[in-house]
Amino acid sequence: LTVSPGNGWDFLAGISLLDTTVNGVSPGGIQIIDQEAPLAPPVSVNALVRKAWDMNSGASIAAQLSGNYSDKQYFNIVNGEATEGGNYSLFDAKLSYFSRDDVWEVSLFVNNFTDEDALTYCYDITNYGNYTIQVFGPPRWAGAKFKYNF
Repeated sequence: LTVSPGNGWDFLAGISLLDTTVNGVSPGGIQIIDQEAPLAPPVSVNALVRKAWDMNSGASIAAQLSGNYSDKQYFNIVNGEATEGGNYSLFDAKLSYFSRDDVWEVSLFVNNFTDEDALTYCYDITNYGNYTIQVFGPPRWAGAKFKYNF
């Protein structure tokens, strides 16, 4: 859903609802019965609020906040505890300056500004010493970006 009511305001929102069930036999010969599909969170939500201001020089500035939520999910077809990722929410902020005619742009940003630990994938290797390899998304990070259009 995108709404632009005017005066430089933009609102965006999205939602994904999944209900997955997997039955069958895995490549390793394991019988799969009533398991959730991997990498398929039942609920995902995203939203963005942006405000832009035009300047007398023809340039513009914009401030933006965005976020997304991901429900718990499994990272393996066998929905074991070792491959279950919890839910998480990530929030980003951005401030941009656009030159006249949008030839170039300078932005300052902070991603994951709440410093959420977001488990994005994991590998179950419990058969080899009761280990699980976990992959997390980036922690809070900030930066600047310069973009030139030609």
